[in-house]
Amino acid sequence: MELATVLEQAGLTKKQAVVYLATLELGRVSVGHIAYKAGIKRPTTYVILAELQQAGLIEVIPRGTTTLYQAMDPALILERLNRQTALFKDTLPQLRAILNVAETKPKVRFYEGKQGIYNLYANEILRQKEFFSLVNLAAFAKVYSEQDMIQLLERMKESQVKTRELIESSPAARWYIKEKDSRQLGETRMLTSDFKFTVDFVVYGNKLATISLKNLVAVVIEDAAISQAQLQLLEFLWSGAKK
Repeated sequence: MELATVLEQAGLTKKQAVVYLATLELGRVSVGHIAYKAGIKRPTTYVILAELQQAGLIEVIPRGTTTLYQAMDPALILERLNRQTALFKDTLPQLRAILNVAETKPKVRFYEGKQGIYNLYANEILRQKEFFSLVNLAAFAKVYSEQDMIQLLERMKESQVKTRELIESSPAARWYIKEKDSRQLGETRMLTSDFKFTVDFVVYGNKLATISLKNLVAVVIEDAAISQAQLQLLEFLWSGAKK
């Protein structure tokens, strides 16, 4: 590996590495010689030498009307890296604490519009091993055609997803049950006619999808505790629903 590349990996910029190596090789020397050796314009070399001096890697030596520059021992770079490593080790527990907080926060995603919600079902929910849902088929039928729903049922059949679905009592729901049963797709139970709801829920894995077909917006929350709480509610409704 080239020396300049090693110095870059140690924290110097490309031009700083070239100027430092040129000064190291030339010894105590003027800026003109350094600029020529490094292949960098003289004004730029002045700036880089000042940066290296501030980093403690270049010594400035006044000599009458001339200023000379000399590279310091390369071991100083290693010492600087060791100090940085020690500082990072001291800071690492705090950084990990921030990471842990970020990992425990629920992840939230939004889907909007007719196509966005359809994609949520087709490309995510129906690709799971199983899901448990509460769906208002009457509201669903106002947004999507029978052909749309048949396509979703076919996707469900292809993926062999295990399903449990709670649906309301309506003509659209009865049509859906007929189509679903003809394909032998999972279990479906119908809620009593006095049970009204306007927002759909789907629990799959550690995710909860809350879907408003009225507003054409869906929110997916990825959090084990939240999805488990909703799952318990669906289980309660399932136990009292009509088979």
